[in-house]
Amino acid sequence: MGPVAPRNLVSSLVAADGYFYPDPRCGCACQARRSEIELRAQIDRAISMDSKPAHLDAHMHALYASPELFAVFIKVAREYKCPSASPATRNFFSRGSAR
Repeated sequence: MGPVAPRNLVSSLVAADGYFYPDPRCGCACQARRSEIELRAQIDRAISMDSKPAHLDAHMHALYASPELFAVFIKVAREYKCPSASPATRNFFSRGSAR
């Protein structure tokens, strides 16, 4: 699946084929700003279709991959007043537990 935001705004989140990386740790570990753009685009699209999200979830644990990405996840969840799912493990920022 590809991004909702324009690809030129989130280029580091997608592979050469224009779709998200199959393993979210492949290309976007340090791209918090671009991840925020995409997360907001996805939420805004749902809202525009009269479907406010019941909660936010970091699909494939992509937004648990680093403290910076997790901070974006929590920031956006708070701004949209939307509950957020959290990882079950204590060391969720380590590469081994991001799955």
